[in-house]
Amino acid sequence: MDLQVSPTTDLDVVSSHVLSQVQEFPDLEAEAHYRLGLFFNINYGSAYKAFEHWSEVPYTTDDSFTFEAAKGRLEILEDNLVACKVLRIRLKDDDVREDKRLLDRKVMELIKNMEVLSTNQKGYLIWGNYIDKSYTKSTWKQGLSKAFLAEIEEWKLVDNEIINQSYLVKKDLDVAGQEHCSI
Repeated sequence: MDLQVSPTTDLDVVSSHVLSQVQEFPDLEAEAHYRLGLFFNINYGSAYKAFEHWSEVPYTTDDSFTFEAAKGRLEILEDNLVACKVLRIRLKDDDVREDKRLLDRKVMELIKNMEVLSTNQKGYLIWGNYIDKSYTKSTWKQGLSKAFLAEIEEWKLVDNEIINQSYLVKKDLDVAGQEHCSI
């Protein structure tokens, strides 16, 4: 089945065909989900299917497709109307910006991607764009403050080695090392 030559309109057929091939090579599952997400986003304009597959890519830094999948998920969720459709949140009124369910889901997605984004040189830009395009500063404060406090409590249980892998920590160590060498 060549999906580029004769594309099907049944998106589930595409997914099942590709994922059936992955059963032979389970190490390629994350790549398959990333590429399926890309395929659906570009060829079909389906943010829902793209998000669905990118959400199957692990949220760890062990995989080379993790950052790109995280970037794709956050770019889809930047637009609140698209985010409501993708996350299947039905609104009672027209003001998407005030919906707490949407804010909670977007905060959760940001927190789930913290490790991935903080270990990539461009991760902070993606993070910043997501925050800037999604909500006002006061809305983010309202949603993020509780979530970050809870997350910080959980970090007390985390090995500090994960934090030491952050791009900014590595950059600070490189700068400190260069200053030490020049003395």
